[in-house]
Amino acid sequence: MPVSTYQENFPAPLGTMTLTILFWYDCPQIVWGKNDADQRFVGMLSEVTATMDEWLYTPVSESRLSAYLAGDISGRDVMVQCEAPWIFRVRRHYGDSAHIEIQTVAVSGLTEDDLPGLHSKLIPPKDDSPHE
Repeated sequence: MPVSTYQENFPAPLGTMTLTILFWYDCPQIVWGKNDADQRFVGMLSEVTATMDEWLYTPVSESRLSAYLAGDISGRDVMVQCEAPWIFRVRRHYGDSAHIEIQTVAVSGLTEDDLPGLHSKLIPPKDDSPHE
């Protein structure tokens, strides 16, 4: 899949974010993004209903994001070994009462249902270019 980016306007504290889709299955499932304050996040879709979708956005440093993108650390480790003590639960409600709500969640308060599988690593694309 070619790299696809889009922009989302979230309420504070996330703000406007440029998101890059890392995994797509019927819709974006995993993204990484950078907001106007130059903060980076890994976002994982955690729940979808007829009226709402829920994402968990984990703040990450540039080096941690690079390690995740390279497949060196799992999505689960990004979350449970978060560099901040919290992540953001973002709920986007659809329909007549469309709105976005953001909740700060302590990493220690994450449940098994919130977390990706134990070995959920990205598989980086192969570099097919000739090496000298």
